[in-house]
Amino acid sequence: MNLGTPARAAGTLRPQVVALIAGVAVTAAAIGFAAALTAGDGDLGLLAVLAAFTVVAELFDVRLYRDSRVSLSAVAIMAAGTVTGLTGVALIGLVAALSDQAAHRKPFYKTVFNAGTLVVSGAAYVGVFEAFPVGSDSKDWPTLIFPALAGAFANFVVNAMLVGLVVALDSGQKLWRLCEHSVRTLLPFYAVFGVLAASMASAYELEGLHAMAAVIVPVLMMRFTMKRAVEPFAETASEVEADLEPVRTG
Repeated sequence: MNLGTPARAAGTLRPQVVALIAGVAVTAAAIGFAAALTAGDGDLGLLAVLAAFTVVAELFDVRLYRDSRVSLSAVAIMAAGTVTGLTGVALIGLVAALSDQAAHRKPFYKTVFNAGTLVVSGAAYVGVFEAFPVGSDSKDWPTLIFPALAGAFANFVVNAMLVGLVVALDSGQKLWRLCEHSVRTLLPFYAVFGVLAASMASAYELEGLHAMAAVIVPVLMMRFTMKRAVEPFAETASEVEADLEPVRTG
C-alpha cells in the first residue's frame, strides 16, 4: 500500500509529512543495511524470479480508488522474506517501488516513501514470521500457514498505518477513517497473500525454481479475482475518493 498520484509539489508538503517520510526512509535504509550484512548468494535465482514477478504485478495492477492501485507485489515481498529474510524484503520492496514509479509517474518523494513503506512493512512480516518456531524453515507448507498469515497481518497493519498517517497529516482526514476503509477493502486479500507467499516459498524450498514457477501461474490469476472484487467497490467509493490522497497496494 503506497502513495499514488496525483501529488502536490514536494516544496508544499507539511513539515510533519516531510518528517514522517524521512523517518520511514531512514528506517528502511537501516533495514537494508542490516540485510546487506547478512546477505548470501544462494537464492539469487529465487530473487530474480520474484523481481520479475513484481515488475509484472506493478504493470498490471488494478484500480482501487480514484487514482489508486492494488497489485500482487506484497505476495512477492512476503515470499522473499519467508525464504531469505530481510535481504529479499529489501530487494523486492525496492523493485516494487521503482516499477510502480515507471508505470505511474509520480514525484520522487513518493517513490522514496513507497519504497520505505514496503521495506518496513516487509520487515514486520519477517519479524512476526520468524518469531514462530518454524522460523525460516520454509519446506513444510502446512506449518507455514499460520506464521505466514500472522506475518501478512503485521505487514498490512504497518503498511496501512504508515500510508494512512501520511495521508491524514497531509490532507487533514481522520486516521481511523482511512484505516477503516483499508481494512474493509484490502485485509481479506492480505490473508490470501499470506497463503500464496507460503505456497510459493514452500514450492521453491521443496522442488526448486521450476516448482515455484508452476505456483506463480495461479498466483497471477489472483489479479483477475482482485479486479472483479475491487473495481466495482471503487465505483461506489465516491465519498472516500473526494477526500483521500490516493493510495495503492504493492
